[in-house]
Amino acid sequence: MYQEYPYIEHPYILIPYTPEIPEARSDTHMMEAYYKLRAERLYEIVFHDNPTMTMGRYMAWFNTDRVLAQFIFKRNEKNEPEEMVGLIWLSQIEHCGDVRRGGASFVVFREFQDGKTPMAVARLGLKYWFDCLGMDVITGATPTHNKAACKFVKRVGMKEVGCIPKYANYITGASDVMITYMNRGMWENAR
Repeated sequence: MYQEYPYIEHPYILIPYTPEIPEARSDTHMMEAYYKLRAERLYEIVFHDNPTMTMGRYMAWFNTDRVLAQFIFKRNEKNEPEEMVGLIWLSQIEHCGDVRRGGASFVVFREFQDGKTPMAVARLGLKYWFDCLGMDVITGATPTHNKAACKFVKRVGMKEVGCIPKYANYITGASDVMITYMNRGMWENAR
């Protein structure tokens, strides 16, 4: 089924969140991601501005037309998804004349946060967002208190524009936010 699917990077596969197709089990995967994020104490880090959001609100947020989520799975020899590695999404998706833009988010579950997996997850996401969804620009807003995430988005190839002081709530309190972007040309040059 996934043999000719272009969103595979050994040993991972990207599967879009498609709640309108019950056979895809997307809602089951989204609930699994919610419980994993909570169990691994990543929820408060990723959803830092709303760490007490209930599962109902979480599911409703991902079911809006301004958020497009994708799951990253470890795949088996038949290229079928086996174990969820992470969750990525674009939010605040807008079409402004000839420009299609959105805000990028990446989360990789703790057991997969080794040296190579997060970068593979990011590359799959960027490939899908630019090549399949036709994004022109993606942006990031990362709390500076999350030093590992700030380093990661720069390693991915996003360019820092600057910081907004005390823009986000974070585990440690008010945090500055590092603003980053990547446009289609930057993605094409980074391949």
